[in-house]
Amino acid sequence: LSDLMAAEEGAGEPQVYEVGYHLLPTLDEAAIPGEAESLVAILKKAGAEIIGERTPAKVNLAYSIDTQIGGARQAFTSAYFGWVAFEAPTASLVSIKETFDGNEKILRFIITKTTKDQVAAVMADPGLDVGAPEPEVEVETVVGADSEGAEEAAPSEEKEGE
Repeated sequence: LSDLMAAEEGAGEPQVYEVGYHLLPTLDEAAIPGEAESLVAILKKAGAEIIGERTPAKVNLAYSIDTQIGGARQAFTSAYFGWVAFEAPTASLVSIKETFDGNEKILRFIITKTTKDQVAAVMADPGLDVGAPEPEVEVETVVGADSEGAEEAAPSEEKEGE
């Protein structure tokens, strides 16, 4: 975070950021929207203007994440992933980070710099939503697209079938 802030010129000028976060998988699924709203409230309290957000959805993690909960170390292989894009002065990132660090319901989070155009592109494509269903694609289509000369092979196969 300090590297990000040090690289910014005019730390008081609003910049566009996003925070991606994993909420603990032990939370009640019905409570997840409320938890997401509380994170947005933290950002707003720090002076952020919300540009876009995605409600957390349960995902399997690529690797196990350990954290200390109630004095015991626990490992998690899934979490609720969500993100919020916001515009805020760089100086407010310190208080945002400290508040997120102190939230025991967050397993892990990251704050990155982005642009309004990137946020708009993600918001416009529902396929990029973590909770979106996987597109149904025939295996032959995917395999043929990866094979060299697949474009040449496809027309000859069609001719043979005629």
